[in-house]
Amino acid sequence: METLPKSLCGATMLEKLELRDCCGLKSIDVLPTRNLKSFILDGRNEWIQSLPESLARSHNLQEVQISGCSSLKEIKIIGNLCVRSFSLSNSTITSLSLCGCQEIAKIDLKQLKELEDLNLSGTAITEIPDISDFPRLKKFVLLAVPHLRRAPWHKLDRIPEQLNLDQCDFTNATISGLDTHSNINYAKQSRKIVIGFCICVWDSHLFMNLNPKHCIDLLEKGSLQSVYILVASCEKRKEELNTSPNQTIPFQWSCYKDARLNSLASKPLLVQQPQCRRHIEISSTECYPCGLEGILEITELLSVKNNIHISSLSDLNPRLPMLLALQIEECHKIEYLFDAMHGGSVCPQLQDFSVVRLHNISHLLIEKGTYFAEPSFDSLKNLHLSECARLEVIFPDNIVLPNLEMLSIVGCPSLQTVFYKSGYHSFDADMVNKFRENHLQSLHTMRLHLLPQLLYIFEKQRFGVVLLHKWKTLFFRGCWGLRQLPLLLGPRDQKVCVDGETKICNTIKKRTDTEQLSHYEFRPKPLISSTRDDVKNKVFLK
Repeated sequence: METLPKSLCGATMLEKLELRDCCGLKSIDVLPTRNLKSFILDGRNEWIQSLPESLARSHNLQEVQISGCSSLKEIKIIGNLCVRSFSLSNSTITSLSLCGCQEIAKIDLKQLKELEDLNLSGTAITEIPDISDFPRLKKFVLLAVPHLRRAPWHKLDRIPEQLNLDQCDFTNATISGLDTHSNINYAKQSRKIVIGFCICVWDSHLFMNLNPKHCIDLLEKGSLQSVYILVASCEKRKEELNTSPNQTIPFQWSCYKDARLNSLASKPLLVQQPQCRRHIEISSTECYPCGLEGILEITELLSVKNNIHISSLSDLNPRLPMLLALQIEECHKIEYLFDAMHGGSVCPQLQDFSVVRLHNISHLLIEKGTYFAEPSFDSLKNLHLSECARLEVIFPDNIVLPNLEMLSIVGCPSLQTVFYKSGYHSFDADMVNKFRENHLQSLHTMRLHLLPQLLYIFEKQRFGVVLLHKWKTLFFRGCWGLRQLPLLLGPRDQKVCVDGETKICNTIKKRTDTEQLSHYEFRPKPLISSTRDDVKNKVFLK
């Protein structure tokens, strides 16, 4: 038989159609789709190149089984709300789409060696198929799959070039508009990034079986080069769709207009950097974001916002060896970010660090155990702290920051000192010289704004004086308790330019000896103005 009889269309009560070992069948033009529930095409066939479009429109179709058919290259069953089971094996098909088949929970795909494009968006699957059997798979799309719970990451030896997964359910989105309404499209447009491995989930347990060693192996094999993972509740992300992310820090204080322009506008929140190809964003979720330890091992940019479960970044992953940029915002359970239990480097490649509105944080780095090496951020260049109400201290004074260029601290009313006295003191002469050479050797600019409790930048300078050869600018406003500047070791190529209120600068001059004053150059009375014309700031100008 080469074709199906046209009279088959009149079999309106037909529920099951099996075509087995029909080797001569060249085409399937028409099907009785009115009550058809099961369609089975099985056997070696070299002629059939496509399935009829009426198959996707069948209102009662529940089961589809296809095997063989070496000439069949593409299958599209889109928007069928009745299909519950789909099986495909021993086929040379290159493209498969079951997009919008909301009842499909069971998908059996075997021996599809030519498959390149797979789209299972809008289905009810609970587990990602084992794609290790698809050696040529390049694009895998899974949008609006709210029932998804498991993924066989541990079985994979490669990741497709493009894998898009969105666990949120977009029930109001049309089949053709899934890409437009998804969080993945939002991430691509708002962050302007090219994504290969893009996943948006509300339950991070999906990554439990993705361990650090496996991630590194995949990275070395060429997979996971470009990664974006968003962990957030569906409701939160739906509210943010079609809105531009806020990239600036809101400023509510009425005075110190020049401080606002110099200290905040020049240092906005961290955004996606061109060199950061692997980005994880954790926002408000229903539960603690477990399972991310493996993927955090290769993450370059980590952003944590509005999360009420995370108490410390060390709990997520104590190493973060490839992290380049870190942004923490409005995570009010956090009391400290890192612990230096064994000393040594913390986030050895971290360059940009931003902390904004953590209401309960008291320490940035907490000491645990006995130090055998100084804690250090070897690559840190920019540190920005803003609106942390309970932050009292920042770093222990034995920390090594060899590449820190800019330090900006804004609106931390409880901050007493930047570098506090550490409990570890056993330094010999060689360690002292090494520490002096590495400690803040690249510091260029320091901005301090609205820190009324700040007394000293260094609580007690470990060796009496510090080497800050590249330090050029100290900008401060509203640091009414500041009484002493760091004791610098000369000679120096140029003086440090101090820009602050006249009254505070005069107090500092009285408490500093002449030799140390020679290292600083105090600017004339600063031009401080208010955002309101009727507010006068005479007290700060005296």
